[in-house]
Amino acid sequence: MPTGSGLSGEPREQFLVLSSVRGEPFSLPAGVVMEAAIVFLPIAALTGFALGALVELTALRLPSGQPLLARPACPVCHAPLPRWGWLIPRRCAFCRNFPRHQLLSQTAIAVLLAAAWWRFLADPLQAFRVSLAILFLALIARIDWAHHLIYLLTVIPALLLGLLLTLLASPAAFLAALVGSLAGALLFALFYGLGWLLYRRPALGSGDVLLAASIGALTDCRISCTHSPSA
Repeated sequence: MPTGSGLSGEPREQFLVLSSVRGEPFSLPAGVVMEAAIVFLPIAALTGFALGALVELTALRLPSGQPLLARPACPVCHAPLPRWGWLIPRRCAFCRNFPRHQLLSQTAIAVLLAAAWWRFLADPLQAFRVSLAILFLALIARIDWAHHLIYLLTVIPALLLGLLLTLLASPAAFLAALVGSLAGALLFALFYGLGWLLYRRPALGSGDVLLAASIGALTDCRISCTHSPSA
């Protein structure tokens, strides 16, 4: 005799509760989600590897003022590289330099993006938001590490996109991101003021304040999936 959602004696199938863009829950069998993850995660990793190359290229071109779409060149001897040489790290034919930093950056971003989509596969909007945070923070960190500069061109789009994505999720998520953004900005603004008060010069730049606001907007990560047996 039928009992609940299946026949007696049959194993109960596990379901994964998903969140739609408007926050309304719906369910899919956990096995279906697992199969989708097996197919999709390699795609996420390859996409992350390609986007990591774009992050590295932007980190090299933005401080130097070179056009982003200019032909790639070796960072050591400046010899021209193949048109798509920025996408796959390769040894320079002239000075034999190998871009290890680029390979490490691309690999790290590929792993982080795959992990983000694995963790938030049940909530694509949240996964996209975390991926966006990874890419922007990786770009900002790469430039700051090499040049000790934070460009408004990198932090302002991160701040605006982070707030926009939470607005698409729900008003509550937008409010939480806005509060986090303001809290981060006010905290670093306090450090900025203390620098003037103690040392008569700024201890931080305006880019640091906006970076704190961007992190507050991008890192309101919420867990929106739970496993439960079907009733």
